[in-house]
Amino acid sequence: MYQTREEWLKQAIDLLRPHFVAAGAPVPASIRVACAETPNFSRHGLEVVTLSDSQSSDRAVEITVSWTLDDPAVVLARLIHGLCAATAGGSKHGPAFVRVASDMGLIADGKTANPWTRTVAGPSFRPNDLLAELGLYPHAKVNPYLKAKQSARMILAKCPQCGYAVRLTNRWIYAADGSLNLPICPNDRSIFKLA
Repeated sequence: MYQTREEWLKQAIDLLRPHFVAAGAPVPASIRVACAETPNFSRHGLEVVTLSDSQSSDRAVEITVSWTLDDPAVVLARLIHGLCAATAGGSKHGPAFVRVASDMGLIADGKTANPWTRTVAGPSFRPNDLLAELGLYPHAKVNPYLKAKQSARMILAKCPQCGYAVRLTNRWIYAADGSLNLPICPNDRSIFKLA
């Protein structure tokens, strides 16, 4: 239905606007939303970051939903958290945020010093109608901690006599016919062994 994550997120915001109006906290008109790496994710596990309009040169609220999320219900809950922060003036999690978040069906996660800094969907959170209208979230989970396989792996070789160590690529370890072709130690003329 949607080609990009951002289209899905923008449509979700449009569908959520009447719910926020009903909660007495209209969503700001100018909002930019993106799916990307959230600042401090590795240190704090932040899955949504909201920057207030005062932090943007064109006065737009900026919401970033973590690219580590791919479950539409979780993404919607995090987006609602971001929108609650937007209605409360940015990254503040005080009484105004708590009231709106509670009205929207979120509850405090309780795993941080301020329990409302992280929220989860509570028992009154019923996103099924919205999710049915939105359809699938066009995104595959990103794991920023998986590293690409190193193509030029440096392999340790040591002299069996003196322990002199060098690192080599496979190109210098194996001859064209596949046999070992290890260098000779400059100290005692022994052939290196792979460590």
